[in-house]
Amino acid sequence: MNNEDIFLTWAPNVSPWSAWAKPVLFASMRGITSVPKNQPDMSPESPSDAVWQVSFANDTALILDLPGETSVRAGLAMAEKGWRPVPLFNGCHASYLSRMIVDTRPLIQSLIYGLPVLQQTKLSADAPPAFLLDQRRLSGSSLISPGDYDNRWCIVPQDMPSARYLKQAGIRRVILFADTVMDDLAHILRRYEEGGLLLSIIRPAQMQEASLSVPKPQLFRSIWYRIQVLSGLRRNAAGGFGALIPEPSTSHGYG
Repeated sequence: MNNEDIFLTWAPNVSPWSAWAKPVLFASMRGITSVPKNQPDMSPESPSDAVWQVSFANDTALILDLPGETSVRAGLAMAEKGWRPVPLFNGCHASYLSRMIVDTRPLIQSLIYGLPVLQQTKLSADAPPAFLLDQRRLSGSSLISPGDYDNRWCIVPQDMPSARYLKQAGIRRVILFADTVMDDLAHILRRYEEGGLLLSIIRPAQMQEASLSVPKPQLFRSIWYRIQVLSGLRRNAAGGFGALIPEPSTSHGYG
């Protein structure tokens, strides 16, 4: 399979949620697009994990904000329950560099290893969404050095469906799987709450669903928010985020 085939398996044209899937990580899968014969089992590892144990009504959208490949594994588990996993990973991969701020190699491998599971689920076109995020997307800022590849990324409200769109698609509830509500996601969830969607959170370590109310974040709905949240992140010319941090002697560009 080539990069496009892999992306279309995760984001098929028949699903309305594929409009939000991010292609940038798939586009950078150079040289690692085949599924090894002895790939690891991408089925649920433990029945005690909350993300693989719970069941919901089909008027529920899921947001799986978990570390890297754990998000993919949980998405595949929810696919087996009838949810369409939608990858929102928006950081580029640089296979030619030894150090990336966000290591995307395990994430890419999990997307490839999970292809057989996803292909066997035969999800319907109207399957509700399970949006996949990487909890590590903004981590590692204190470790950045010249010569590193800075592929940290964030999400903004335009990266996910609006509350109105979700409601028109029959979605009434949104459940977040995460240890905490990250700042960039708070701007989206607050909009969902104001739009009349019911919010709840499941923290995997606690295995309990709790109602969620998101306080109004700083610069909420401000024209300055997008500028602030993107400050310090490096956009990639091919889309998404990712660029080489220049050496001090470099006079222009990011390499």
